[in-house]
Amino acid sequence: MDISKLLDIKTILQKDYTFDIIAIQCGFYYNIYDDHAEKYNTLWGHQTYYQGKTLLAGFPDNSLALQIQRFKEHNLTYALISESKKTDVSITRIVTDASNNDALGESFVLTRKRNSVKRKSQGTPSESEIIFLNAILNNADPFTGEVLSNDSIWKHPKIISDIRKYLEKHSD
Repeated sequence: MDISKLLDIKTILQKDYTFDIIAIQCGFYYNIYDDHAEKYNTLWGHQTYYQGKTLLAGFPDNSLALQIQRFKEHNLTYALISESKKTDVSITRIVTDASNNDALGESFVLTRKRNSVKRKSQGTPSESEIIFLNAILNNADPFTGEVLSNDSIWKHPKIISDIRKYLEKHSD
Protein backbone atom coordinates (compact mmCIF):
# COMPACT_ATOMS: atom_id res chain seq x y z
CA MET A 1 0.00 0.00 0.00
CA ASP A 2 1.33 3.43 -0.91
CA ILE A 3 1.58 5.92 1.94
CA SER A 4 2.66 9.56 2.19
CA LYS A 5 4.17 9.51 5.71
CA LEU A 6 5.21 6.97 8.33
CA LEU A 7 2.34 7.88 10.63
CA ASP A 8 -0.03 6.54 7.94
CA ILE A 9 1.23 3.03 8.74
CA LYS A 10 0.13 3.35 12.36
CA THR A 11 -3.24 4.79 11.34
CA ILE A 12 -3.94 1.99 8.85
CA LEU A 13 -2.83 -0.86 11.12
CA GLN A 14 -4.67 0.59 14.11
CA LYS A 15 -7.87 0.83 12.08
CA ASP A 16 -7.55 -2.72 10.72
CA TYR A 17 -6.21 -4.55 13.81
CA THR A 18 -6.31 -2.34 16.94
CA PHE A 19 -2.80 -2.85 18.38
CA ASP A 20 -1.62 -1.51 21.76
CA ILE A 21 1.86 -0.70 20.40
CA ILE A 22 2.95 -0.19 16.80
CA ALA A 23 6.68 0.39 16.23
CA ILE A 24 7.95 1.45 12.80
CA GLN A 25 11.59 1.15 11.80
CA CYS A 26 13.31 4.31 10.62
CA GLY A 27 16.96 3.52 10.07
CA PHE A 28 18.47 1.95 13.19
CA TYR A 29 15.57 3.04 15.39
CA TYR A 30 11.93 1.99 15.82
CA ASN A 31 9.51 4.89 16.28
CA ILE A 32 6.36 4.66 18.38
CA TYR A 33 3.81 7.42 17.81
CA ASP A 34 1.33 9.49 19.82
CA ASP A 35 -0.90 7.48 22.20
CA HIS A 36 1.29 4.40 21.75
CA ALA A 37 4.35 6.50 22.70
CA GLU A 38 2.53 7.61 25.85
CA LYS A 39 1.73 3.99 26.75
CA TYR A 40 5.34 2.93 26.07
CA ASN A 41 6.61 5.77 28.28
CA THR A 42 4.17 4.91 31.08
CA LEU A 43 5.15 1.24 31.10
CA TRP A 44 8.93 1.53 30.74
CA GLY A 45 9.87 5.15 31.42
CA HIS A 46 11.34 5.87 28.01
CA GLN A 47 11.52 9.52 27.13
CA THR A 48 8.94 10.96 24.75
CA TYR A 49 9.49 14.02 22.59
CA TYR A 50 7.73 15.94 19.87
CA GLN A 51 8.67 16.08 16.22
CA GLY A 52 6.36 18.82 15.03
CA LYS A 53 2.94 17.90 16.46
CA THR A 54 3.71 14.18 16.67
CA LEU A 55 4.67 12.62 20.01
CA LEU A 56 7.45 10.04 19.66
CA ALA A 57 9.17 7.39 21.72
CA GLY A 58 11.18 4.44 20.53
CA PHE A 59 13.98 1.98 20.80
CA PRO A 60 17.06 0.89 18.81
CA ASP A 61 16.73 -1.98 16.37
CA ASN A 62 19.25 -4.06 18.35
CA SER A 63 16.76 -4.39 21.21
CA LEU A 64 13.90 -6.03 19.29
CA ALA A 65 14.01 -9.28 21.28
CA LEU A 66 13.76 -7.37 24.57
CA GLN A 67 10.86 -5.26 23.29
CA ILE A 68 8.91 -8.32 22.08
CA GLN A 69 9.50 -9.98 25.45
CA ARG A 70 8.20 -6.87 27.24
CA PHE A 71 5.10 -6.67 25.03
CA LYS A 72 4.30 -10.32 25.65
CA GLU A 73 4.92 -10.11 29.42
CA HIS A 74 2.41 -7.23 29.61
CA ASN A 75 -0.10 -9.01 27.33
CA LEU A 76 0.07 -6.15 24.84
CA THR A 77 -0.98 -6.51 21.24
CA TYR A 78 1.79 -5.21 19.00
CA ALA A 79 3.12 -4.89 15.47
CA LEU A 80 6.72 -4.32 14.37
CA ILE A 81 7.16 -2.81 10.92
CA SER A 82 10.65 -3.19 9.48
CA GLU A 83 12.39 -1.67 6.48
CA SER A 84 12.64 -4.31 3.79
CA LYS A 85 13.66 -2.55 0.59
CA LYS A 86 15.24 0.84 -0.10
CA THR A 87 15.68 2.44 -3.49
CA ASP A 88 16.37 5.99 -4.61
CA VAL A 89 12.63 6.33 -5.21
CA SER A 90 11.01 4.60 -2.22
CA ILE A 91 11.31 2.67 1.04
CA THR A 92 9.19 -0.43 1.59
CA ARG A 93 8.29 -1.44 5.12
CA ILE A 94 6.64 -4.70 6.09
CA VAL A 95 4.99 -6.08 9.22
CA THR A 96 7.60 -8.62 10.34
CA ASP A 97 6.32 -9.45 13.82
CA ALA A 98 2.89 -9.03 15.36
CA SER A 99 0.64 -10.44 18.03
CA ASN A 100 -2.02 -10.84 15.33
CA ASN A 101 -0.70 -13.14 12.59
CA ASP A 102 -3.19 -11.71 10.10
CA ALA A 103 -1.13 -8.51 9.98
CA LEU A 104 2.12 -10.29 9.10
CA GLY A 105 3.39 -9.46 5.64
CA GLU A 106 1.37 -6.28 5.18
CA SER A 107 3.59 -3.87 3.30
CA PHE A 108 3.74 -0.12 2.92
CA VAL A 109 5.64 1.90 0.30
CA LEU A 110 6.74 5.41 1.16
CA THR A 111 7.84 7.39 -1.87
CA ARG A 112 10.93 9.43 -1.18
CA LYS A 113 10.80 13.12 -1.93
CA ARG A 114 12.19 13.85 -5.38
CA ASN A 115 14.92 16.03 -4.01
CA SER A 116 16.05 13.63 -1.26
CA VAL A 117 19.17 12.58 -3.19
CA LYS A 118 19.93 16.23 -4.00
CA ARG A 119 19.30 17.21 -0.36
CA LYS A 120 21.67 14.51 0.89
CA SER A 121 24.45 15.80 -1.34
CA GLN A 122 23.82 19.29 0.06
CA GLY A 123 24.22 18.02 3.62
CA THR A 124 20.57 18.09 4.63
CA PRO A 125 19.93 15.59 7.41
CA SER A 126 17.77 12.53 6.76
CA GLU A 127 14.60 11.82 8.74
CA SER A 128 16.43 9.32 10.94
CA GLU A 129 19.22 11.85 11.63
CA ILE A 130 16.66 14.48 12.61
CA ILE A 131 14.93 12.00 14.93
CA PHE A 132 18.30 11.15 16.49
CA LEU A 133 19.18 14.80 17.10
CA ASN A 134 15.69 15.70 18.36
CA ALA A 135 15.89 12.85 20.85
CA ILE A 136 19.01 14.43 22.33
CA LEU A 137 17.39 17.87 22.43
CA ASN A 138 14.44 16.34 24.27
CA ASN A 139 16.62 14.70 26.94
CA ALA A 140 16.28 11.17 25.51
CA ASP A 141 19.14 8.77 24.84
CA PRO A 142 19.01 8.40 21.03
CA PHE A 143 20.01 4.73 21.28
CA THR A 144 17.78 3.49 24.10
CA GLY A 145 15.03 6.11 24.42
CA GLU A 146 15.68 6.39 28.15
CA VAL A 147 15.99 9.74 29.92
CA LEU A 148 19.55 11.06 29.71
CA SER A 149 21.47 11.01 32.99
CA ASN A 150 22.61 14.37 34.35
CA ASP A 151 26.25 13.57 33.57
CA SER A 152 25.59 12.47 29.97
CA ILE A 153 27.93 14.06 27.42
CA TRP A 154 24.85 14.64 25.24
CA LYS A 155 23.66 17.25 27.77
CA HIS A 156 26.79 19.41 27.44
CA PRO A 157 25.67 22.97 26.59
CA LYS A 158 28.00 23.18 23.58
CA ILE A 159 26.59 19.96 22.09
CA ILE A 160 23.00 21.12 22.62
CA SER A 161 23.83 24.51 21.11
CA ASP A 162 25.56 22.94 18.09
CA ILE A 163 22.64 20.56 17.45
CA ARG A 164 20.15 23.45 17.58
CA LYS A 165 22.26 25.53 15.19
CA TYR A 166 22.65 22.58 12.82
CA LEU A 167 18.91 21.84 12.77
CA GLU A 168 18.04 25.53 12.31
CA LYS A 169 20.49 25.80 9.44
CA HIS A 170 19.02 22.75 7.73
CA SER A 171 15.31 23.26 8.45
CA ASP A 172 12.97 23.66 5.51
